[in-house]
Amino acid sequence: MKQLSITQKYYLCAVNQKGNLPFLRSTEISACILVSGILELLQVGYFNCGAKDKLTLQRLWDGEPAYLRSLYDVIVSGKKPKSTKEIAQYYLISLTDQPLKALVSEIGASLAAGGYTTELTGKTKNKDTGRYAPRLEKAKEIITEIKSELANEVALSEEFLCLATLLDKSNLLKLYCTAEEIKLYKKHIKEVRNSETYREIKKVLDYIDSVVAVFVVLMTAFAGASSNG
Repeated sequence: MKQLSITQKYYLCAVNQKGNLPFLRSTEISACILVSGILELLQVGYFNCGAKDKLTLQRLWDGEPAYLRSLYDVIVSGKKPKSTKEIAQYYLISLTDQPLKALVSEIGASLAAGGYTTELTGKTKNKDTGRYAPRLEKAKEIITEIKSELANEVALSEEFLCLATLLDKSNLLKLYCTAEEIKLYKKHIKEVRNSETYREIKKVLDYIDSVVAVFVVLMTAFAGASSNG
């Protein structure tokens, strides 16, 4: 199997052994799953993020990564470029959670062939949406990678910084790292944001920060309105 993407690695760290998003962190994790997918599509050149965070199509679908095809289709649907807020409204604050569940399932399925996840059997509300539990030893491998890079004093990779930031934004990094390792992460992030060397990576991290914040606000407001209604 090819090297895992940030989206796939995040899945292994975020999804529980029932193949679901943990309830107590579901808002933040849902937002980060979606952000990681959008970021991946941007990085491989399918879209360009322009004014007002609108995603403009740059090239047609070529088959990879297959697990993000449904996300790609949502973004290109309609006559006008969609903003990240519009994508969030479709996936995160609609009347049904099936689009998000389908996306999560597709990511999980992509990991099954390489032995990173196990497909779970049993009844689900949507027969077309499978659930895939991360294999614990595979998830631990990802965490070991993160810990190893945190202790590394040389230049940090964009992939690591993005993955660690997504885990931090969804309150998962503290589950896997010690207080001292969290301090190291904060130190590395501060250095990146203050260094011209990391100018391009800083743009990516700023994008993650802003989009996750927007998504979480939208989901929280929607949840509040639903409970009051």
